[in-house]
Amino acid sequence: MHQLLDEYLCKKYPKIFVERNMPPGASCMHWGLAINDGWYYLIDNLCHNIQSYIDNPPWVLKNDGSGLYEPPPEGTTTCEQVVAKQVKEKFSGLRFYYTGGDKYVKGLVDGAQRLSHYICEDCGEMNWFVGRNDGGWIKTTCKKHARDLNVFKTNVDYEPELAEVLKKIKEEGPVKKKPLTGNLTLFEAMFGKYEEDS
Repeated sequence: MHQLLDEYLCKKYPKIFVERNMPPGASCMHWGLAINDGWYYLIDNLCHNIQSYIDNPPWVLKNDGSGLYEPPPEGTTTCEQVVAKQVKEKFSGLRFYYTGGDKYVKGLVDGAQRLSHYICEDCGEMNWFVGRNDGGWIKTTCKKHARDLNVFKTNVDYEPELAEVLKKIKEEGPVKKKPLTGNLTLFEAMFGKYEEDS
């Protein structure tokens, strides 16, 4: 990752990247974020979600039988602070090694690692046709940044059933929908309520 982006993320999430400037023998974070710039927003969102979860413990159920919730007691933490030990690309996917956290944090990290296979490491493009270069160094890229198109396979190439679904969608064209009129609930106003054209 570009040095300025690396420094910015470390400044933005100092608790997570506390080991960033340690000597090489003390932490692998000494080498920085060993990923390309295309995954910047993936790491930024992951760190934001982790730190927000840790800094804002969920409300707890009151013990009075009312079924209501109250803020957690002062000084309560959700889990131990997450500290990044190493952030890198391996076998075309993000690897985020850390200490601390809990099952929820593990789910956030697992999700980001899985999502990295659908985001170009170089430019951040995310679509059906981001893929991997299977010849030599395996890397997740869009076609524009693929080193060799002869060995480049999109994610759709790895999922023949998905390719069939996308082919049907293309043949059918976009579904035409029209907004319903009349009184809408708050949910419908925010997210829309549609019906198919007849």
